[in-house]
Amino acid sequence: MKISTSPEFKVKWNTFHLDIQPYLNQLQSLFYPIRAGISFYFLLILYCSNLEATDTSNFKTHAYAETYYAYDFNQPQGRKQSFLYSHNRHNQVGINLLLLKGNYLNKNTRAHVAAHLGDYITDNYVQEPAMLRYISAANIGFAIDQQHNWWFDMGVFPSYIGFESAVGAENPTLSRSLMAENSPYYMTGATLTHQHPNEKLNFMFMISNGWQRMVPVRGNNLPSFGSQVQYVVNANTTLNWSTFGGTDYPDSLRRMRYFNNIFWKQKWTDRWNMVAGLDIGIEQSAYQSSSFNSWWTFSIIQQYEINKYWKLATRIEHFSDANNVIILSPNQEEVNLTGYSVNLDYLANKNATFRIEARYLNNPNPLLKSGTTLAKTESLSLMTSLCFRI
Repeated sequence: MKISTSPEFKVKWNTFHLDIQPYLNQLQSLFYPIRAGISFYFLLILYCSNLEATDTSNFKTHAYAETYYAYDFNQPQGRKQSFLYSHNRHNQVGINLLLLKGNYLNKNTRAHVAAHLGDYITDNYVQEPAMLRYISAANIGFAIDQQHNWWFDMGVFPSYIGFESAVGAENPTLSRSLMAENSPYYMTGATLTHQHPNEKLNFMFMISNGWQRMVPVRGNNLPSFGSQVQYVVNANTTLNWSTFGGTDYPDSLRRMRYFNNIFWKQKWTDRWNMVAGLDIGIEQSAYQSSSFNSWWTFSIIQQYEINKYWKLATRIEHFSDANNVIILSPNQEEVNLTGYSVNLDYLANKNATFRIEARYLNNPNPLLKSGTTLAKTESLSLMTSLCFRI
């Protein structure tokens, strides 16, 4: 499949522009992974179903699209901030995420495949091989007991860490929190999961290729490990604890990283919801060192449903990284980012949501982008988005 790249497709206005050429380039690159992924997906289904006739009711497809416009008063060029990966273009109408996915489930087998493109993929998948960047999910699993409580799955998965996802409509705020943006959005490996709809306690163990890695870091032969324990106290309260242990370095430079994510979801009333999360991580300061550098972050989001059409949300958050383990500052100074945001949603119907958000970030040292340099200690941005899903 060949998509013409000449002339350049660009629409400009006096104050902002829409450049669709990057998305056409992504679409061209996406064609071959999609074709291979779909073939692989159906071959796996046929194999795991023992070549029996398949009930089409076991297949479900979903599509999601999210466009946005963001204005940062510091007027950065290109990406707004190096530590953000969603809705990260200034003064430009953009596509944050286009997603097409298919799910298959029968009594003993399940499979998921999804392809995506957009600014989120451009920013967040840069470390992956070009042919793999447009894979959002590709995994298959089977039940290993007759009660179907235990499942074994392998492939690429949405991350088990945190309470937010790349799909904006699934989150209470337009933008992602600092803790979500700076922890894995996806993982690749094998999982052993215990789950049952009528049980309150579910857990998962994972062996993975690393910290948000489809392909392991070159020269690293050590797998990473993770776990998740989720306790549903009742219909209104959920508690979660997720962990990660591994390295993001080759064997010759290995630095072990250990990470914990905790969150609490609470439905106070029929209209008022809250989610609070805390991340704490440590990493060796050098190869074979006995000392560790640490970082931590928290986020508290409150959401109030005004009526069936309107929702209001607020967020307070903080990210502390004294030794630049996760967020790099220009002069290797301590990172102490604090953020506040206010979000208003309009639910036009069950498929479409319009959102608007004001977000303020502050750091004691210059970290926030202005023009092409990290010269500011404060940032104020306004964003709108339109989400559509079927």
